[in-house]
Amino acid sequence: MQNHNTKLSPVPQLAIRLIGFSSQEESMLEATLAVHTGGKYIFCCLEPDSLQDPDLYFANADDLKALAILSSLGPSDIRPALLIGAPAIALPYPHLARPIRWRRLLDALDVLVEKRASALARLHPAALLAVSERRQRYRVDIDLTDPIDYIRMRKSRRRDGGVLIIDRNALFRDFTAELMTSHQVPVAWVATEQAALDYCNQHHVAVVLINAATPGVEPYRLCRTIKNGRDGDGAAVILLSGKPFLYDSQQAQAAGCSGFLDKPVSAQLVLATLQKYLR
Repeated sequence: MQNHNTKLSPVPQLAIRLIGFSSQEESMLEATLAVHTGGKYIFCCLEPDSLQDPDLYFANADDLKALAILSSLGPSDIRPALLIGAPAIALPYPHLARPIRWRRLLDALDVLVEKRASALARLHPAALLAVSERRQRYRVDIDLTDPIDYIRMRKSRRRDGGVLIIDRNALFRDFTAELMTSHQVPVAWVATEQAALDYCNQHHVAVVLINAATPGVEPYRLCRTIKNGRDGDGAAVILLSGKPFLYDSQQAQAAGCSGFLDKPVSAQLVLATLQKYLR
């Protein structure tokens, strides 16, 4: 009989941000990392639109734009980076040559994890608080951006509104409101699409969080309607995603969605995400 009073230490899960890889190579990396746990930790690769902060970076060293993006993210001992391929310029990150030798990759990964753990151990607990990255787009020194993209970027995002949560009940709203108490940010809750649209038409909203599993709510349609509504274009719409809902990046981008958070979400992740879009 299982003892329900016994507390088992959860295996740490480390999130990896993949930068500049082909879809085929991403799949191979995800499959390999998924089976390499060693009983000490579990790896997961973040989806491109995930707003979760990564623990490690993997970058395609053969892709100039990937290297520029990695540089803008500022890897450190706490969030170390690994290059795969042959970088054209000298960079202060370890790298593995292609073709990928999985044993070497896993050995290099073990070194990164140990390096990160050592860096975290040296920090004062107060320094472990996440500092929100306020940029919402990568900045690179080398101009690889289509001019049309710059026109879209010039639209300012409103940050002076509150938070609206669409969910089946008010539990997540209460959780978020408690986090926002000291910041004096209003947090509202509704349970239907129409109530969400009515609220957005009557109040300044900077961030909308939609639980994709809310009965009667089609998240992409609601996101599109909010973004097309009065002053809605300035609001950031974020989906709360969990099984059985599958986040569709193309639909989300077409609807104007800013990204998604996997459920369950921690207090630290909620705070870090909201800081990106609020004053």
